[in-house]
Amino acid sequence: MPFWIWDSSGQVNLWLQSVLGDPRWLLPVTFAGDELFYLILIPFVFYTINRRAGVTLLVAQLFTHSINVLLKLAFHEPRPFWVTLMNVFAFEDTFGLPSGHAQNAVVVWGYLAFFFIKQKRLHAFPVIALTALWVFLIGISRIALGVHFIQDTILGWAIGCALLYAVIHYETNVRVFFANLTHGGRFFVTAMIAVMLLEMGALLATTLHLPVLSEWNETARLSIASTPHSGVRFKDLHPLKLTSFLNVAGCLFGLYASLSLKDPGYTMPVLFRNRLFVLLPGLALIFVVYLSLSAIFPRDGIEGGFLRILRYGLVVFTGLYVYPLILERVRRRA
Repeated sequence: MPFWIWDSSGQVNLWLQSVLGDPRWLLPVTFAGDELFYLILIPFVFYTINRRAGVTLLVAQLFTHSINVLLKLAFHEPRPFWVTLMNVFAFEDTFGLPSGHAQNAVVVWGYLAFFFIKQKRLHAFPVIALTALWVFLIGISRIALGVHFIQDTILGWAIGCALLYAVIHYETNVRVFFANLTHGGRFFVTAMIAVMLLEMGALLATTLHLPVLSEWNETARLSIASTPHSGVRFKDLHPLKLTSFLNVAGCLFGLYASLSLKDPGYTMPVLFRNRLFVLLPGLALIFVVYLSLSAIFPRDGIEGGFLRILRYGLVVFTGLYVYPLILERVRRRA
């Protein structure tokens, strides 16, 4: 197979870095696939565009992220800077194939494009063209920054397209299914999904043996140390960690709690600028919960695992229920 389709030594990464020179200008692009960015984007959609679309976007993100982490463990392929000395401008300690940024970008931005086209708010062709360009840049940025091989990105795009199709075509069916369940039934399904993800992740992680992990660590350390002005700090690689599944489990329980309680009755302001005024304190509250619990809760052991689930659950619950409830109480008193 030609190296520009399956590259096991980072030739494409090195070539792209030589063409672009300093690829740090792509860091804002790659940020569009980070957890913190989705912590901003999903509330933005929920509070300023459409509440239902915001919830669907959250579910879609959890769906594609879970599939991606499972596939990373199944393929257990290294990242370029783990196996070849090269400039690296972002640190990642999970497996590389497929690219989560590329896969998630297709699902998240593809769903938003579909939503705007379906609502007839924007013309289809420019929306599709701009979305495709943005998704392409996010994927290419991961190659240029040294954290993904080209095959990681290509496979991420391909899987993302398949998952986007599933999200678009089965969204209504999933909503109807959960709407017809009792509260107990919804909790049971939520818990089963969370437990199954954790069990599948643990099964894959415990069956892997990585004799080359020490070599990957050393090459990654040297790559980071030899990259001028990267700002990247090396940490020991932990590609078998299960924290992503704990995060998803927490978000699922937070989503369950938010949708199971009585709707607080929040409605969006008519003017978009007023929606932004509503959004900003909400983002501040979400980040306070996210960062303060991260600083307070321990991260190690079984206790740390349960508290991580609680932390992410409270973040989602705050965004989807607590802040809308506060807004509605304030509106009634005004």
